[in-house]
Amino acid sequence: MLSTVSRIDPESLHGPFPTMVDWVRAQALSLAGRPSMDVARRCVEGRLPLPGMSDVLMAAAWREGELAVARHEMDHGYIPDGERDRYLRFIWRAVIATAVGDLDRARRELADARDRRLGHDGEITDLPLRLAEATLALEADGPVDGPAAFAAQVSAFPIGDNTLFWYTAALGHLARYQPAMADELEQRNLGPLHRRDLAVGRALHALDQGDLDPMVDAAWPEPVGALLPAAMLRGACEFVAAGWAVDRPEAAASADWLALEVGEPARGHFRTIAETHEIKKVARAAAEILGRIPVPPPEELERQLLGPAELLIGGRPIDDANWRREKLRSLIGYLVLNPTTTRDAVMAALWPEADEEAARRNLRSTLNLAHKVLEPARASGDATWFIRSD
Repeated sequence: MLSTVSRIDPESLHGPFPTMVDWVRAQALSLAGRPSMDVARRCVEGRLPLPGMSDVLMAAAWREGELAVARHEMDHGYIPDGERDRYLRFIWRAVIATAVGDLDRARRELADARDRRLGHDGEITDLPLRLAEATLALEADGPVDGPAAFAAQVSAFPIGDNTLFWYTAALGHLARYQPAMADELEQRNLGPLHRRDLAVGRALHALDQGDLDPMVDAAWPEPVGALLPAAMLRGACEFVAAGWAVDRPEAAASADWLALEVGEPARGHFRTIAETHEIKKVARAAAEILGRIPVPPPEELERQLLGPAELLIGGRPIDDANWRREKLRSLIGYLVLNPTTTRDAVMAALWPEADEEAARRNLRSTLNLAHKVLEPARASGDATWFIRSD
């Protein structure tokens, strides 16, 4: 397909034909496991009612790790008429929602997909829905029940021409939970995005066997968002924690990205890893991630310092006796006016008469109270968001 469209002279194309050529090229690149987002964007701008137009950019952005673009397309993308496109769009949206931890939305999208199933059964129709349902089971049920549910869903569909594309969209899970199927697929002409997902899945499969060594040299996906299509959220967090455990320099930035772009669902997985992972080094790494990577609190904080000092969380005045402590209000006011400062400067401003040891003890105690007042929902051991020190 790519070879054929490359022989077409762009100057000879008019009307809808440039969009049609981009559509063919985008589909071919996606099938070949190669980046296709730029071509898909041009294709969508043409607004032709071609098959797959509704998800061509969303799926391309998703598979290339461009989460912001994929999320935008989920809710604002072009939706032409056609039951097939709407059916597949619900499935893609369910997969992306699953990967960012929005499992309730994923369930709603899959319910809509089931309602719009085409009028006949078959591999092309059923397999993408089955894979999306299996992926949701892995995220929702975890490592105890999830793998069995995934195996049950894929066992009904042998690898063939009609199933190859959809299986390449789940290569990371296949490499982790169905390695024999992944080995069979690898004999095909897989592209770089396919091989990226295989490498992540195989590293996680080794991790499941108690072997951390492959993480030392494992290829780290770029951009960080590519971890999600390769392993979904649970696997991405495990991959990052394992990388942290073996001192991979990429792990810190990846943990930061997951915490800030995905938020609490990612932190929830890191907590589970810290509490339950059988490899102690990985569990400790997840605990360190929780203690070093801050995440925005669930509600907005407002500080009013003109007139009587007030603090509102989610628009509500705080109900915490510690807020009545004058030194605590002074500390927060000082940090608002001096957002980058030093401990010595704060001690000199708030406890000018105290000796250094007493002032340092007072600052430490007041900082602890400030963290509790500003972030009442923060779990013990989690990094602080508003006041940070290094």
